[in-house]
Amino acid sequence: MTINEFLGDFRLDTRLNLDGASGGFRLRECGQRQWRSFLFLCSLLLHFSDKWDSLNSLIGKIKNMGSFFKFIVDAAQSPLVQICIFILGILWIGIAAMISAKRTGRSYDAEDARIVPAQDFSDPVYDRPFRRTESSLQPDLQSRRRLKISCDPGINGCVSQVEWSSEVKANYSRIKIEADSDESIPNCTGFLTYIEKDGKRMWGVDNAQLTFALGQERDTLSKTIRPGVPEFLDVLAVSSKNEIYPSTKGRTWPYWPKLSKIFSESGDYLLTVLITGNGVPTVTALLEFAWTQNWETAALSLIPESSIDRQITAPGLTAELITQRKSGAARRIANEAIRIAREDNITFTLYALQNAGVGTLDTEDEFQAARELIIQSNLPDPTKDLSLMGDLRWLKLVRFANEKEIALYSKAAVYDCIQAFFSQPASPKEPQPLNELDDGTKLRPLEIEALPISPQTENLTQLGTVIKGGAVFCGKCIFSIHNPNQTQGITGIGFRLLSIDPPLRNPAGGFRGMSDNHTLRRIKFPIDDIEGNCLKGDQTAQVHIFTATRKPFAEPESLRNITINIHGKWPVELKNEFSPDAEHILLVEATGDNLRTKQERFKISFSPQFEDNVFTMTKRL
Repeated sequence: MTINEFLGDFRLDTRLNLDGASGGFRLRECGQRQWRSFLFLCSLLLHFSDKWDSLNSLIGKIKNMGSFFKFIVDAAQSPLVQICIFILGILWIGIAAMISAKRTGRSYDAEDARIVPAQDFSDPVYDRPFRRTESSLQPDLQSRRRLKISCDPGINGCVSQVEWSSEVKANYSRIKIEADSDESIPNCTGFLTYIEKDGKRMWGVDNAQLTFALGQERDTLSKTIRPGVPEFLDVLAVSSKNEIYPSTKGRTWPYWPKLSKIFSESGDYLLTVLITGNGVPTVTALLEFAWTQNWETAALSLIPESSIDRQITAPGLTAELITQRKSGAARRIANEAIRIAREDNITFTLYALQNAGVGTLDTEDEFQAARELIIQSNLPDPTKDLSLMGDLRWLKLVRFANEKEIALYSKAAVYDCIQAFFSQPASPKEPQPLNELDDGTKLRPLEIEALPISPQTENLTQLGTVIKGGAVFCGKCIFSIHNPNQTQGITGIGFRLLSIDPPLRNPAGGFRGMSDNHTLRRIKFPIDDIEGNCLKGDQTAQVHIFTATRKPFAEPESLRNITINIHGKWPVELKNEFSPDAEHILLVEATGDNLRTKQERFKISFSPQFEDNVFTMTKRL
């Protein structure tokens, strides 16, 4: 077989299986250019074959030039030498193909290469350049790179206090953003897209671009998130004047309605923030902003379900996210239960929920929401391996346990509580109503009054101040309950503190530990200045509600120097120490057997001034 025939029948097709996200790809025919050059040289040689005689005469002349040249010419004409040169040429072509492949930045195993019969290389697939395009890489990068978000007042950096001037401070509520990969994510941006309250849209017609901290930096609107280096996206700023500002460039809000109108009422607001970045899926952050009308207690937190990737194309789609929202009360109680369980090493988490006040929730759905949050925190399921009977539900059982002062600290305690629940009388005897006296006079309800502040004379400093005629800085809040029925004693006297609005604050700051009206209603205040819990005709009893203490001579004069200790028997072990605002409204209730319930509202004002009493109370008509 001649060389021309061999080259005419020989085709090389190298297929390489390379590792990659899609499982590999094919390499087009290697060495194509080298073969074309070799064939061109052979054709050129054959073209001049008619000059062979001249070539032979040239070879003869070279032989006559000396013994050395004669040896070279004879060696070149040897069949063995020609075969060796041919084999070296084949090897050179193969090595050149391998070098060409390596220059593309790829590698392969020689075992993956094989010679196959000739195929039709006119298919466009063989004419594509040998490289992975950007579009083919994009899905693989997106599967590995993504943004991780978190937001909670307890996370370091999510609340940042700044000083705008010597008189005005502000708290920035921020989202913590991290790169959940080993690669940096450039051009990350954040947009506030939707605000709602109680299912009603408050704003959501534009996209307000938010700034990354710090707001004066050049890259504040577009940040590169690097691995291990979190960045913080500002969402809202609340000043010490209790005014809310958007975290946009220059804190401007060129939209309607104005931000002061949107947040005109206290309560829980739902905010939607979209976070984007090059080569990563867009992340939707669903946030709850607890607006208490107080800059120190307002809080922004991430609703856990929103940390998944979502695409929101219209404001209406947020209704889907609303269905997954946990109530604010359930989340706060769950967070408190998580803290109790971890600090006190409690493994039976139903007991932690009971201590956190889960019985104050309104619905069974809220109880289940708190339970799910406990499970999501990698703590044991509060109701695992426990079952209820009949129409008994967990919230109802916890309320019954609180009423009977049963601690649900173990499975045995839970089943004992269930047994006690079903052992109650099926139909307790209702007291007969006593609507009037023997002479036909209608019974009048009890009367509630607030007494003037009473100095805490156990405090020796306060005692000395009282003797000198000074102001009361440590005083008791006492209410009186009067039976206006001159000749009729009333049994079953009860007193409840129904609410304090706005809530009292945690002295340490933050929204955790604020007074909760659900818990306040269940505090049992003793009425120990009457016998047998019976208020005789025209008799008055007193109830000590709390003691307020102002640090004497503390500078500067501030409400932060005032501490309130609420008395009574609390349903759960909670801190009963709070700090007040300037004014609060107290709603109290007095009851007696067969009497109409009496409720009254009182305004209580606190003063940081040394020359004033620590508080004063007046009845609201």
